Amino acid sequence: QKTIKENPGRPDNEIEEEILGFDHALVGSYLAQKWNLPEELVGAIKYHHNPEEDPDSSTTHIINVSNYLCLKSEESGDLKTKSDRKAVLCQLSWDRLGLDTEREKQLIQLLQDEYAKAETFLKMAQGD
Repeated sequence: QKTIKENPGRPDNEIEEEILGFDHALVGSYLAQKWNLPEELVGAIKYHHNPEEDPDSSTTHIINVSNYLCLKSEESGDLKTKSDRKAVLCQLSWDRLGLDTEREKQLIQLLQDEYAKAETFLKMAQGD
């Protein structure tokens, strides 16, 4: 985590690769394969940061855009847990899903609203 904070302009997976020689996507795909998950999911997990390597998989593109939108919602929102992680979007995924900047804004707002609801629910559940 310290290294990620020291490199806010770099994606996590690049830092992981540099330090460990592999990233969380590779570990996740390995586990998915061991757990006998469908190959579509194994590939999507493995390539969600590099969807150009799995260009025909809608699942991979959906995960790439979802990851991007979640990180963007953390960057632009008024959330208690700000992320130092950089949101990286693959233009191929964006185009493949037919999204535009107006829809991006709507989805980010939706994510921020849902996060706030979840946070409120958790506080209530904890008796705060």
